[in-house]
Amino acid sequence: MASDLLGRIEEWRRKLLDLTNRNQLVNCKIGPRAALRLEYPSRDHVWSGLLGGADLTFAWKRELVPNSSESGDDNSESPQLSLFGSKLEDSPPFEPRITLEQCLESQTLSPNHLLT
Repeated sequence: MASDLLGRIEEWRRKLLDLTNRNQLVNCKIGPRAALRLEYPSRDHVWSGLLGGADLTFAWKRELVPNSSESGDDNSESPQLSLFGSKLEDSPPFEPRITLEQCLESQTLSPNHLLT
């Protein structure tokens, strides 16, 4: 009876960790519909933070990098145009894409921020 119990426990142990491609942690794809690639901080820092109970948060890029109107480059005077060349009166101003390099240079970036 003890050997039967040990056999069942061994079978449960094998089934507990699925090392086949059915396991999405083993067969992981990086992309918009799958996993995220963390660009900052290093994986060692993330791991030690998780083990140490640190509060890791995803930083908003718009909060790390002030927009161009706050930095003195006032482009709000340029008219917004539709596809056909006419002015769009009520359209919001165009905001340029914030790069990873700009975020990494930010003074407000902390070691507990995560950047993708």
